[in-house]
Amino acid sequence: MADSTVAFGGDPGIAGSDVAVSDLSTEEIRQNLRCLKNLFETYFDRNWFILLLEDLPIDSNTMTELRELLRHESSLVFDASEVYERLPILEKFVTGLNRYLLPSIREKLGISGFVQNQRYRDKRQILLRKFVAYTFPVNLAEFTCFAARLKELFRD
Repeated sequence: MADSTVAFGGDPGIAGSDVAVSDLSTEEIRQNLRCLKNLFETYFDRNWFILLLEDLPIDSNTMTELRELLRHESSLVFDASEVYERLPILEKFVTGLNRYLLPSIREKLGISGFVQNQRYRDKRQILLRKFVAYTFPVNLAEFTCFAARLKELFRD
């Protein structure tokens, strides 16, 4: 078996795993992880967003596991097998958001026209929540696209 530790900028020294990663795909994986990390930290790894996840069937350790997965983006040494092992967590997170949060985002934010919620009287709070509801599908679609591309890179 080959080791899956790859030093960026050098030749991949692959030993200890079934995951084989070429120099080109290593850079693509790193770039995908960088994009995923940027999206995750900007839109999904926020206190207000984590509160929306409380009622969803997403394990509480999922956010921690995702942070661990995305930390590889900035590492000088890249462990492909560790990233590969955490891909199901990324897929579970994306699936959970698409299945459970996306259809009910306006209700969860308390701004749906179907649910009368008088909690938010502040116009700024209502505007911010409407903006989040408007941008969430686009941000989730972009995150899903990068996650699918990362999974595809390990299939190649």
